[in-house]
Amino acid sequence: MKTKINIITTILFLLLFKLNAQVCNTVQADFCSYTEGATTSFVFSGNATGVTSYLWDFGDGTTSTLANPVKVFTSTGTFQSCLTLTCVVTTSSGGGGGYGGGGNTTTTTCSDFHCDNISISSFGCTDPVAVNFSVLATVDDGSCNYCVYGCMDPTASNYNPSANCDDNSCLDVISKYFCDDFESYNLNDYLTYASPVWGTWSNPLSFGCNEDVQVNNSPIDLAGIGGTQAIHFSSISSSGGPQDIVCPFGTSTSYTTGVFIFAADFIVQGSPNTGAYFNFQSNYNIGIGWALEVFMQQNGNIIFSNNLNNNLLTGSFPLETWFELKIAVNITNNQWYVYIDDLLIGSFSNGINQLASLDLFPLNGNSFWVDNVCYSYDHISVYGCTDLTAINYNMNATWNDGSCTYCVYGCTDSTQSNYDALATCDDGSCIPF
Repeated sequence: MKTKINIITTILFLLLFKLNAQVCNTVQADFCSYTEGATTSFVFSGNATGVTSYLWDFGDGTTSTLANPVKVFTSTGTFQSCLTLTCVVTTSSGGGGGYGGGGNTTTTTCSDFHCDNISISSFGCTDPVAVNFSVLATVDDGSCNYCVYGCMDPTASNYNPSANCDDNSCLDVISKYFCDDFESYNLNDYLTYASPVWGTWSNPLSFGCNEDVQVNNSPIDLAGIGGTQAIHFSSISSSGGPQDIVCPFGTSTSYTTGVFIFAADFIVQGSPNTGAYFNFQSNYNIGIGWALEVFMQQNGNIIFSNNLNNNLLTGSFPLETWFELKIAVNITNNQWYVYIDDLLIGSFSNGINQLASLDLFPLNGNSFWVDNVCYSYDHISVYGCTDLTAINYNMNATWNDGSCTYCVYGCTDSTQSNYDALATCDDGSCIPF
């Protein structure tokens, strides 16, 4: 009898151990880190479900219990920094059926740890006047930065009087322009860490780990276009991502009037991984509404919709070739125009006629590059010709009204033998009788 009880006890222990192991498999202590000089920023990137405590051991005798600590090392060298994560996971089993079966609730305490080596170099900025001065640097590597980044427009809601370098973060100004060709970054820089503008979906105002993208040299297409620095997105996850970056458009709420123009260069890879996706968020607080969703499919179709399940427009785009996609929006009149390489492919009105930020996110199977991301906003609509090459270009116009006229070159002198009555711009070709 005693032997039988021992066997049952052992089986129950093994079942409980297996159950606990399955439950604890969801606990992940992953993290990433970014080091500049003596300072390392640690960002937790694991599964935070049920987390009760974070314990960081930085490898130099110091610790932290913050989720995302910033550590300033006091000596150079390589330090093994570790995170121990403790979680309490509650699972339910059995019960239901409507006849009083309550089932069982099990609470399991789980832990996981992850370590990474952090290298603190003696190379860095040695100028104490610089904002990135490193007290540990003994060899200047030319990285000194003297900018205090912030919004320098006193009319903005987030004006920073201490800033001496504008970081394009100004909010709620009457007009705004932004363009990023990614040439100001170093190769392999993580974009949202290096940029004061870009953020991640989990933290639109800061950097992240797996959601971030690196700046790299782009592919060159058959026309010889490319090779400059750009950002690449790809996913083999059924849920898409994990890359997911956000560029705020400069409003603390959303743009509901005025003129907004977005443009970016794309190249969508061929098989086996192909396609691209991005969206415009409708509100400053992301995840509330998808004002515009753009799907570039492997068959060359491009579909524009919103999260009201409205199919707004379908067109086509070139695969494996760099092209410019431009979306011009007269928000006041709810007019959305789409251009590919400056050719209009269609227009529509939008049931979610407001926008606040750009979200670049690869869906499962996507592979694409993005470069020259630009947008402009003006709070009023000034109609006129906006084409610099037109003879009636209006520098004050914010919305093209189709009035542009262009030179027809020829001899405009009626006294000359080759006078051209249709010419509007003289090209110096006149011949006297």
